[in-house]
Amino acid sequence: MNDIYRTTKGYRLRFAALFGSVIFGTVTSALFPYCIGKIVDQIFYLRRMKGFLLSFFLYAGLYFLNQCGHGVLNYLWAHLKITYVVDIRRRCFAHLLRLKADVMTHIKSGDIMRRIQEDTECFLEFIHRSLFYVLANFLQLAISIGYLLYTNLFLGLTSIVLTPVMAYSIRYFRGKMKEKQQRIQSRKGLADAWIQEMMIGLTELKLLNAQPRLEREYRDKTEDILRDEMDARYLSLRSDAVNEGLILIGQLCIFCIAAFFVAGGSMTLGQFVACASYFSTCASYYNALGRKLTDISANLVGIRRVQEFFSWEEETDLPSAGSYPVEKGEIRFENLSFGYEGGQEVLKGFYLDIRPGEKIAFVGKSGEGKSTLLQLLCRFYEPSEGTIYVDGRPLADYTYESLRSQISVVWQDNGLFQGSLRKNILMSDDKSRDPFLWEILEGLKLKEVAEELPEGLDTMVGSGGRDLSGGQKQRLSIARVFLKNPAILILDEATSALDNTTEVLIQQALDELCKGRTTLVVAHRLSTIRNADEIAVVIGGRITERGTHEELVALDGTYKKLYSLQFRENDLFQ
Repeated sequence: MNDIYRTTKGYRLRFAALFGSVIFGTVTSALFPYCIGKIVDQIFYLRRMKGFLLSFFLYAGLYFLNQCGHGVLNYLWAHLKITYVVDIRRRCFAHLLRLKADVMTHIKSGDIMRRIQEDTECFLEFIHRSLFYVLANFLQLAISIGYLLYTNLFLGLTSIVLTPVMAYSIRYFRGKMKEKQQRIQSRKGLADAWIQEMMIGLTELKLLNAQPRLEREYRDKTEDILRDEMDARYLSLRSDAVNEGLILIGQLCIFCIAAFFVAGGSMTLGQFVACASYFSTCASYYNALGRKLTDISANLVGIRRVQEFFSWEEETDLPSAGSYPVEKGEIRFENLSFGYEGGQEVLKGFYLDIRPGEKIAFVGKSGEGKSTLLQLLCRFYEPSEGTIYVDGRPLADYTYESLRSQISVVWQDNGLFQGSLRKNILMSDDKSRDPFLWEILEGLKLKEVAEELPEGLDTMVGSGGRDLSGGQKQRLSIARVFLKNPAILILDEATSALDNTTEVLIQQALDELCKGRTTLVVAHRLSTIRNADEIAVVIGGRITERGTHEELVALDGTYKKLYSLQFRENDLFQ
């Protein structure tokens, strides 16, 4: 409850007004049966027109006030649904952006989307439709039973006796419903994540002729969810049937007792009508209370899923961290060790000094730790041992924002974001920078491509927009680096998606970009790193060879073998 209460900060006055409108509506509604009873007595029992008119106008006035209260309630509900729920979603999204990389590797995107888009609504549903209305239901029951006790002790006692029986029934079915709701929510989240994964790899799956198997898997997953939902529905129906049966028994008892006292002259017809109406109100609220408690179970499941999401570890700066400029670009890896969770160590006692403005390339077989090294430099992961220094400062001394603002990366795989071509490069739609942007695109041989697009730089690309080739995407990523002008540049297979002709042109642009800045390169095409200041061969998480291209070829070691092998393969295709 404390976590739920904390989410209401900034909205508590509006929630208080919402609760007040709920209570106001409940109290005015609770007086309706009393007014109807008075109207009946004034006409059929006392035959007073003046008393009838007073009771009539009292009823009409209460009804008007009740509707005004409902109007306020609906307005506050709609306002909170727009502001309060959206604010929780905003906090969820901000938390998602700060999650540690090792957390991100274990979560499924579909499940995260369900938590952010659907489970967040459970907070407002719990507070308003569950908590407030449950309290209102108890108030209505108290007023109804109080009137029955005031009118006739036996009628009130009958209502009171029914209360613990109904409470036990509600509690019994609520416990079973909670288990069902937890299983349903979990399976829906996993199913959504599975569908998203299939959509990403749909082309490959078609080539593997996996459609029949996927259809069976989807059918099995949906049938499991449907089975759980049907079980939950049957359980709800059984709960309603038991409660309705108990209520019917109570109603028969109330009618028999009331008929006895009306016949004896100790109860008026209007009181009988009011008592019957109040007990019907009790019955409906007993049923409503059962449904509300079932809803509470479902809402609490959603709330716990959001709370679990918030418990996942974020990237947090040290209190002593600051925004320091990277002036020289000197990098030092000192006794670095790292292994992914549940796996073997990728880096073991790694040492390396990189001078300011130096271009160093890392080569070796896949899985030897080259890309991992670059991710550690960007602080996507933290080393298990050792320290990385930039300009003599440990990485932990830099805030995440300040460090990454001075590092640019062109990865092996680069995607497009939803938006215009301009926004994909600038990360904004600022048209004032278009002249500079056209210069960059021309240098990367993308100007002609952009000019041929229907709307030029305003052409929508990415999800839901125009698709670009792999090479064009790669060059867009390089264009982002030109605009950022970082102190440290990382190229992880930056030209892997380009044909040979384009690769030569882009390599020239990259060489120009690398001037005056520290550059770390991971490449399997050894022809692209021949001009590196230094080449490091990484095997088993350590540097086994280090030097210029000519020095390593002369060394006749691992690098020479890799280089010779690539050139033999090139000769075969020429």
